[in-house]
Amino acid sequence: MRSRNQTVEWIRNLGSTPVSVFPALETSVVRTDELQKRTDVYGQMLNDSDDMSLDECLVPSEDQCEIVNRIRKTKDKSEAALMRRSLLPEICFSAIITSRIRGISEERRIINYNPIVVLDVEDVQDAEGAKQLLSTLEFVFYAGLNTFGTGLDVMIPVEAKHWREHGKYFQAAKAAVEALGFKVGSNGESATSTIYQSFDKAPYRNNNCRVFRLPDKWNANGMTQDVTIYQAIPGNRFIMRAVVFS
Repeated sequence: MRSRNQTVEWIRNLGSTPVSVFPALETSVVRTDELQKRTDVYGQMLNDSDDMSLDECLVPSEDQCEIVNRIRKTKDKSEAALMRRSLLPEICFSAIITSRIRGISEERRIINYNPIVVLDVEDVQDAEGAKQLLSTLEFVFYAGLNTFGTGLDVMIPVEAKHWREHGKYFQAAKAAVEALGFKVGSNGESATSTIYQSFDKAPYRNNNCRVFRLPDKWNANGMTQDVTIYQAIPGNRFIMRAVVFS
């Protein structure tokens, strides 16, 4: 377990954390007359990745920002989804992994675990208001627009010591954010989960955030109960109902 000083230093340097970045699955590259060659190329793209810092991924290139803007302006959802899949890289923030193929077990894929939970906050109508509300949670490190611009990618450093603990920390953090009235998707429960490249011109970021810990009254048997989580605003608190699965 990290000491208090070590934890503070870790949070301050969270932006330098290495993460896995997988290339866009460009359809033009995958298309070829030879089936075996196409299969080999596609498989290589699924497994090849670069290690980049978390900060590098949060501030993408101008070309990638332009692609994201094009996707956000595309009204056809199917077309936008295809553009996202074929033009943007996928990033795993919670671990350095060998492959994005979901059929391979986590144990075989994970090289190094990053205790960071990434939440997919969906259907956000007022992004600035949502970021302001999320800023009241002292454990939120980052909140920025997702690729489609319809939700937020939210990053929370957690106390998990091993990737096998990631799921229960995800569930607890998800419940805390949902208690504020947000809708949170299921992506991110696995330490090997990926999200597509995105950017936000004015994200919320707290380099002095707290590490998220499981509530003291957390019930590891899967029972639902009230627990109190204190927000960053002095004297302000809320009650969340949470479930954890052993």
